[in-house]
Formats: sequence, structure tokens, C-alpha cells
Amino acid sequence: MQLVANGYVAPNSYWQYLNATLGLNAVRYGVRTVTVGRTVEQQLPALDVAVNRAAANNLYLMINTATRSGTYNLQELKKFWSVIAPRYKNRTHVFYEMTNEPVQGGPYWGAPEQYTDQVLADLKSVYLIMRGKAPDTHIALFTTANIWPTCASWAGLIAKMKGIDWTKTSIGFHHYNGTHQIGEAGVQCLREKYPLLMTETNYWTEPFRAVLRNALSMYEKLGMSWFSIDGNGSAFHLEEEILPALHSAGYAWPAER
Repeated sequence: MQLVANGYVAPNSYWQYLNATLGLNAVRYGVRTVTVGRTVEQQLPALDVAVNRAAANNLYLMINTATRSGTYNLQELKKFWSVIAPRYKNRTHVFYEMTNEPVQGGPYWGAPEQYTDQVLADLKSVYLIMRGKAPDTHIALFTTANIWPTCASWAGLIAKMKGIDWTKTSIGFHHYNGTHQIGEAGVQCLREKYPLLMTETNYWTEPFRAVLRNALSMYEKLGMSWFSIDGNGSAFHLEEEILPALHSAGYAWPAER
């Protein structure tokens, strides 16, 4: 489940509903700053509430921040994580996703050639801040819009990022058309080399992408963690279609206690 915060925190009854009724166990919680004109410090009271409500309802909380998809603001990332990383480092249900889709290109966003040496150096500099201030917290890196075009091209790119503790770090990625093209075999190939976390997919936004309709079944089959976009009027897809389809296919999980 993905929620965009920016100062608003859903009532506790909603957090309870996510776990006890839907059986979900994690929320992707987006906190934007420069794009909404609110500093990270101004948003800390609301974020504290979200962290506590997630804990009270047996939910993991993955905090992220971003600007516009396909871009990143290095100085803002450093400032954001200098504040956030140490604040929740001892909350064992909280983990961090550095940023959302920092590059674009390709024919598909996130093609490896867009992750230049400079981009990798920038992301590494933010990672070092996060890891230094939160030594034991899990961190999701890259969060590319697609794993495309091949497992080998991505493995080669990731290998350039030296000095990462992969026992506490994973490759964040999204399941859109490029990932759909490399399919289960391509995802599994990369997973054998690096920890993966699929942090976003949908098929219902424009343009409609029917080929992505059963993406989550693939991740359940592989035993991989996933997040599905919710909000902006799309909640019924998750609640009335996606989860029932997964359950009818034999994928079910008890609420965590």
C-alpha cells in the first residue's frame, strides 16, 4: 500500500483496516518537501504520528521522499535523510527508500545508461549519510521505474556501486512495461545476485496497461515483497479486485500480530 503524506495522516481506523481487514503488512509512505513547499522539519509531527500508528497496527512503514519522477534533488536528499535517518533508526518496523525514480531515459525510464557515474556517486553519497546515521535500518536503493533491458545490464550497473552492505540494503524497482518484458526469469536472475524489493506497480492509470494486470501474482509466486499504488481514486482496485484475485489464486497471508 502506498500513501502520500505531506502533512496528512489517515485516522487510526484506516491503519487498522489495512492490517486487520486487508491483511497488508507494509505501507510505502511518501514525504515530499520542496515540491509542496514544506520543510522536513515542518512535517516531523505528522510523520511521528504515522510511525506510531503503523507500529500500533502491526505494519511496517517504508519512508521515502522524491521530487518529480525522473529527477532528484541531491542537496534536498542529503538534508532530508540527515534528519529522518537518525530519528527512526531504532524503530524496527521502519525502513527507508532513498528516493523515487531518480532518472529517466531509455525507451523505458530507468534504463541503465541513465545511471551515469555522476548519478551513482550522488546516490552513494546519500546512502553513506543514511547508513552512517542509521547503521541497522534497511535501505532501498535505485528505485528505478523498470528493470530493463536485461538482467546482465542491471547486474553490471549495480556492481559499480561499491561498498554497499547488501545484508541491509536492496534494489528498489517498479513493475512497469520494461520489467514486464524481462518477465519472471529476468527478475529471478537479478534476484539471485542482489536483494530486490518491488515498490510500485499499477495498470489502471492512463494509459491503461492490461499487461501489468497480474503483476502481483508473479511476485507472490516468487516469494518477493511488493507494494501496489493506492490513492487518487484507485483504492477500489486493490480492495475489490487485486487482493481478491490473489486470494482466489491461492495466495493468502494472515495479518501480522
